[in-house]
Amino acid sequence: MVAVPPNKLADLLGAVSTARGGPLELVFLNGCSTEDLGLALRAAGIPEVLCWSTPVEHSAAAIFSKAFFDAKEKDGMRTAAAFEHAKLAVEQIPKPGNDSSRFVPKYLLEPPDLGSNPPGLTLSGSFQAGVPKLLIADEPLSNAETANSAATTCFGALASAAAALAHLASRAVGQAATKLVGLLMHADGQAKALLQQRYFGRTLPLTLEELRLNVGDTILCDVTMDWWQSVEWRATLVSNRNVEWDARPDIDAQLYAQPYQGHVRFVLTLDGQMLYDEDERLYYSWRRADSASHRPATAGADAPPTTLRVVAYIVRGVTLLLLLAALLWTLHALVLYVLPLAWTFVCRPLTSCCTALVGIVAYSSVRVAYREMVGVGA
Repeated sequence: MVAVPPNKLADLLGAVSTARGGPLELVFLNGCSTEDLGLALRAAGIPEVLCWSTPVEHSAAAIFSKAFFDAKEKDGMRTAAAFEHAKLAVEQIPKPGNDSSRFVPKYLLEPPDLGSNPPGLTLSGSFQAGVPKLLIADEPLSNAETANSAATTCFGALASAAAALAHLASRAVGQAATKLVGLLMHADGQAKALLQQRYFGRTLPLTLEELRLNVGDTILCDVTMDWWQSVEWRATLVSNRNVEWDARPDIDAQLYAQPYQGHVRFVLTLDGQMLYDEDERLYYSWRRADSASHRPATAGADAPPTTLRVVAYIVRGVTLLLLLAALLWTLHALVLYVLPLAWTFVCRPLTSCCTALVGIVAYSSVRVAYREMVGVGA
């Protein structure tokens, strides 16, 4: 294998670029620290070059390239818009192979800290994937835009101005939405980072000593049945990972006729100590059977700070509002664009067919009645 100098490769690819009458418009350098080669390619005449200015994590690079080319080929986005779409896709997808017992790690488009173990791992559990870079000249206007801009009539000039304003507005909305989503993801990451810093050294699951419980103690768990019915279910502690649930024939005479063993673990959550049912994969609030409180005795000391919980709830609330806004926008587009098309291509032909059918039936009925009247008169 022979290494090719960057300038030689740049000259080779630049010879077939669109700047020199060739077909090559885009080069994607999906590897570590390829910015120098990307600059050489741009200098050689390649109109658009994507590269990484830092080392890049291989899974993040694969996610970025797939999202970029999907946006280009399937959605018809321009290179700059597809680049922003790919960056957002990397930051939204969790890192593969994460441990589900802890917070889900996410990628951050930041220069990786090569001194961490593994490289790029932050205190919050996220991974610094690297920094992608787009080297691009001013995007040329499309044929339609060129035709509009070259129009000499008043109508053509107005159409060009309207198209330009619409393009600028859509870009501004897209950039604002991207920034807002990025801020929300950053706030969510900071909240998780603070939680993990507070509980990083804790053993999961919690021990009975930490919970001030003993083997044989009885606890009451708030269990939700059928999505709405909440019942108190008594359980006897066998260990910090096993309990014996009491029989509940009043709920189901077949499934819960006898006491049965369950696998659980006591964990710290945003709401303090909770009991996680590993069999049903559900969280329950719990209390000692001899306590009137619906919270464990140490929940107040172990619960996250109130400010941190409020920040986390606000972030999730704003995220839900954004999802609701997206749903309303989809419904608006459906009413504005899809329903008129459905009326034109479906409802109107059906209405015409039904009208014709009614006319045929009415004509036939009148004809039959006339014949009967003529026959009776004869």
